[in-house]
Amino acid sequence: MPMIKISIAEQTMAGNVSTATDDDRGNESGQQDQVQDPRLRHMCEYCGYRTRIRGNLQVHKRRHTGEKPFDCDQCQAKFASRYQLVNHMERHLDDQKRRRQYQCEDCNMGFLSARALYHHRPLHNEIKKFKCKLCGKSYAQAAGYSQHKRWHRQRNHKATASTVTMVGVKEKTKSLQ
Repeated sequence: MPMIKISIAEQTMAGNVSTATDDDRGNESGQQDQVQDPRLRHMCEYCGYRTRIRGNLQVHKRRHTGEKPFDCDQCQAKFASRYQLVNHMERHLDDQKRRRQYQCEDCNMGFLSARALYHHRPLHNEIKKFKCKLCGKSYAQAAGYSQHKRWHRQRNHKATASTVTMVGVKEKTKSLQ
């Protein structure tokens, strides 16, 4: 019996078109196999986003529909999820209250957000993950290490530039004699 190839074209929200045949899906009979994770059973009909948690899908769909059911009672802001509203409400607190809310247990330093505290915590670790190959100095955070590497590059660049300048001055001095 001859095989018939069936192709399916899908258009995404961005306007891109993708085409898949039965062979691409690894199925000769025309029936679609369950290739995706069966735990990701909730799917967005707008873009194909999949998740295990129904609530996550509801929040996701609001991106497409524009629905924002969570209102800030202090300003006119609206949000698609309760998490976004709670995060926004922190902005209405004064800085002192926020800093008391996110305080490092090791050094008592206060931060304006949980994220800032999260990025501060590695500074107290005894093991520093980032070590400079040039001088051996160690850093707990990638940002500090990157800044240190820039310092080395700038220092090397200045040293190279001054050497070139000195050579140029010596050549001019010789030519004047």
